[in-house]
Amino acid sequence: TVDDAVTGICLLLAAVHLALSIVMVTRGRFKIDEVVTLDDGFVYDVIDGEYYLYDCGNKVSDIVVSKLSHPIAGFSDGLKGNKSITSVTIDVPEFTVRKNAFAKCINLTKVVFGDGDYTIHGRAFHKCAKLERVEFGGGNYTFKGSRFFAGCDRLKNIYMMDGIFSTQNKL
Repeated sequence: TVDDAVTGICLLLAAVHLALSIVMVTRGRFKIDEVVTLDDGFVYDVIDGEYYLYDCGNKVSDIVVSKLSHPIAGFSDGLKGNKSITSVTIDVPEFTVRKNAFAKCINLTKVVFGDGDYTIHGRAFHKCAKLERVEFGGGNYTFKGSRFFAGCDRLKNIYMMDGIFSTQNKL
């Protein structure tokens, strides 16, 4: 009957959607649900119901995640090339720095990670010309991709506490 055919098509489409969602998640690609500007004036990507800081304009030079007015799950790639950011401090229990999040932030000099579970995607800090200091606290770190600090010519030392690192590629 027509109802059985429609039900079959719906089940097939649901299976295809599920398979594609699994592929996107495993490859690090997420669908942006929406882009919103909240009362604090920052722009956020909403991905799978979680907020990722997308743009802070020229509002701040020092980003301290725990002091933002809205809880966020990570940074998306919208901060790429921001010229006002000079330091980033991430001190929350769980956080993701997406691919190219701070790439080409030419005035970024310092990045500090606290004691949490952190995922850092490839090229997260690619070509940050003035980046001199990166500190990893006693957290757990997963690196996905490669070239996290490539082109950061001033970065001579990465300071690591007693964290656990798992990476497939070079930093």
